Order: sequence, then structure tokens, then C-alpha cells
Amino acid sequence: MQTAQNEIKAEQHRLQQALAMNGMYDSTLFQRLDAQCQPLLRYLHKLTGVRYAATSEADGIYELSPIHGEHKHASQDQLANAEVWQKLV
Repeated sequence: MQTAQNEIKAEQHRLQQALAMNGMYDSTLFQRLDAQCQPLLRYLHKLTGVRYAATSEADGIYELSPIHGEHKHASQDQLANAEVWQKLV
């Protein structure tokens, strides 16, 4: 499984380089690839006990993917609310 993840990251890196060379820095595809290569951010929703992986989308909005259940979206300001969210390390 780890080998497959490393291969995916290597392919994403190659695609990013190709997009950059073609002047597509601001494309949505480039932004999504860039976000996927960033370290995984994880948050605990304190009110429900659900843990989420946060993937940056655009304009400070994150897609929150729980281990089980549906995805959510939250702004940086919402995630900064320490009464509701705890950033996991």
C-alpha cells in the first residue's frame, strides 16, 4: 500500500512540473494536485468525536473527509474555533 502511495505522489509531482512548464500555475487542476501533495491535516470535531482529514480547496475552504460518512466543507475561521475543532498532529 505504501509503495502505491509513493508512486501516486511521484506521478502527481511529475504532473505538477509539466503544468508549471506550460504556464498553468493558476489552473484548478494544478491547485488540486498541489493540495494533494501537502502534508495531511487532521481535525477532531469535538462535539461528535468524528476525526476528519482536511484537504485545502480554494479561498481558505477545506474539504473534510471523515473515516466514515459524508464529506464536509469548512472555512479556516470555522476550523480555528477551538470549542468545536481540535487540530490533530
